[in-house]
Amino acid sequence: MSQILLLQSVNRAWHSSYFQKQRLDYCFMIHTLNDESKQLLELLASQKNWEARYRQLLLLGKSAPVFPEIQRTENEIGGCQAKVWVSVEKNDNRFYIHASSDARIVKALLLVLTQPLQGATAEEIETFDATAWMDSCKLSGHLNPSRVNGLFGVIDQVKALTR
Repeated sequence: MSQILLLQSVNRAWHSSYFQKQRLDYCFMIHTLNDESKQLLELLASQKNWEARYRQLLLLGKSAPVFPEIQRTENEIGGCQAKVWVSVEKNDNRFYIHASSDARIVKALLLVLTQPLQGATAEEIETFDATAWMDSCKLSGHLNPSRVNGLFGVIDQVKALTR
């Protein structure tokens, strides 16, 4: 995992108010981004409008890995409109999250939401601010409250699995 703070990689893509930038800087002071997260942030934040970001999300969902059929029943998260599966692996005190859905857009949003947590420690996962991450990717204002609650429920589940 790269040790470059998000603050260094987000300056080009971040065009919000001072308050939001300060919140983002604080959120990622401890957590560092892996290269894939930086690329994902750049891809989404650089899109000119929501329609372009949505197209990118659909492409991400199409190319995202499929959750193994044999593991779906035991890893399904209830309460979601779409079927959602989450599992966590631990390797050398670092965690790797596998999340997917039967809905392409949800699968893409799960990929975006969990990418910064790949290879993170339990402390980094616990302090991860999903709202700030979604804001930095310029997704927050375009998702309905039900979808946001479902996505944040997945992050709560990931945090519980890594404690």
